Amino acid sequence: MKILPRTKLPDVTQVLGQFEDDSFDTDETIFLKKQERMEGKFCQLATSGLRPDRVYVGLGKRAELTHERLRKAVAAAHKALMKLKVKEYRTNLHTVLDDAVETVAEAMLLSDYTFEHYKAEKKPSTIKTVYMETADKKALARARVKADATCYARDLINTPPNILYPAYMVKE
Repeated sequence: MKILPRTKLPDVTQVLGQFEDDSFDTDETIFLKKQERMEGKFCQLATSGLRPDRVYVGLGKRAELTHERLRKAVAAAHKALMKLKVKEYRTNLHTVLDDAVETVAEAMLLSDYTFEHYKAEKKPSTIKTVYMETADKKALARARVKADATCYARDLINTPPNILYPAYMVKE
């Protein structure tokens, strides 16, 4: 999966955050609130019948949002979009906290991980590209390095012990 920084985002599925204690002031959010599908509760997901190309993720209360909670909310939204077989999407969730570009990118990359080394039929992620409205390429690069290292560690953990033995580790 690629995460591309952009100043002008393409017209693709959009992931938006909604705080529990913020006003629901757009037609879409008012519609979702009336339908009782979005209250802004942490990790709550909803799509609007008015704009099906938008996915809302609840961020909980603004005062309680931390980088870790943001990471979990982004991962929940990313996994939901994978189930919907979305190929690309855009987000500005990194703007809800200071210095959150790396956090959001890392969450998307880690939630895209699957261990399929020994499966006959592999199912690659449907999400190929994510666009973020940022110019911070260094934060995206740091997130990629951290996520790649974490995924490599997950691969080692998930590899059966009859295959992963000391001589195998030397080859790696």
